[in-house]
Amino acid sequence: RLLSRMVAAQLALGFALVNSALVLAASYARVMEQPTNFSTEEVVVTGISLAGPAYETPLQRRVFYQGLVDRVRGLPGVTYAGITSKLPLRGGTNGGVLVRDQLYDPNIQEYLVEHSFVGDGYFEAMGIPLLAGRTFDQRDMDMAAVMAEDDSATVELPLVINRAMADEMWPESEALGQLVRPYSDVEYYRARVVGIVETVRQWGPDQDPLPEMYFPHTAELWGTISAQLVVRAARDPENLSASIRRALDELDTTLPMATPTTMLRVLEESTAGRRFSMLLVSLFAATALLLIVAGTYGVVSYSVSQRTHEIGVRMTLGADKGRVAVLFLKRVGILIAPGMALGLLGSVALSRVVRHMVYGISPLSPLHMGLAAGVMILVSLAATAVPVVRATGVDPLDALRVD
Repeated sequence: RLLSRMVAAQLALGFALVNSALVLAASYARVMEQPTNFSTEEVVVTGISLAGPAYETPLQRRVFYQGLVDRVRGLPGVTYAGITSKLPLRGGTNGGVLVRDQLYDPNIQEYLVEHSFVGDGYFEAMGIPLLAGRTFDQRDMDMAAVMAEDDSATVELPLVINRAMADEMWPESEALGQLVRPYSDVEYYRARVVGIVETVRQWGPDQDPLPEMYFPHTAELWGTISAQLVVRAARDPENLSASIRRALDELDTTLPMATPTTMLRVLEESTAGRRFSMLLVSLFAATALLLIVAGTYGVVSYSVSQRTHEIGVRMTLGADKGRVAVLFLKRVGILIAPGMALGLLGSVALSRVVRHMVYGISPLSPLHMGLAAGVMILVSLAATAVPVVRATGVDPLDALRVD
């Protein structure tokens, strides 16, 4: 009885763990299936940090970045290159905006929008589709740099927004040509929408995309802006690291450069925690299944050895091998039934732990619970196969000689 209860407990634990592993695996697959709306394998990114007296003014930084991008665009295999203040999936910064005829009211903030600063060629390099209007060109960069040099100048900046912002703020009208102002009593910028691009996720592939607006990288509305170099290559993107470093050295050998990586790796890094949780629970589930096999095999094998004489008597009185097999299969069923019932309760309890890791499905999905039950039944039956075969192969005469 003690052995049977231990096996039932193993079955309950295994059921809960297998169900959680299946749910997390399905959830991870759904996360990875979410449309990114940007290219992955062919895009290389690296961070560039400017420091020193040579880069104190916006114009100096503008000249450097433009020189670097021009050099990188000339590298063999490179199709597009651009600069951005931040990459998709790596978080962001946001602020309030005023649109249409809204007036600033410190007690009411209707719209909160993510904002990025990008250079000409960024959308093409990242592979973000243009839906309407246009993206930035060099004239936009130059004009924004002039404004950044003169704090007293309020220039109307060109602005590119994503689909989410267009749909939220101008659901019934054309977003192109609309004016955007800061949520402030001081209008320190005015921006006119010149283009609409597809929405990308800012905070991870499992987080809903937010409204976002893109300023020219040279605008520097809130001070000096960091830079990520984005390069799209037609072939061997990962082999561009040395070439990008040489292009940077042609301008300044003292500047640090982050290790280049692909957007595919950025995507994988953004799901690393979710993937680790899935693999960890799957490892526990696999261990539980091994224990179930060992436990069930041991209990049934022990039962066969203890009932060898009984088997001989039954077969002598006319029982065939099928009836002998059913005898022990019923024994397994007695182990499985309470184990499954306890496992169902355990899955309900465990679902409260894993629900924050699940995306797009319920942690108590009937489909996955059914699959988990099927796995437990198959494993249990597989564990009993050898003892049952041994039981049905007992020679009645030899069995009757057993004391």
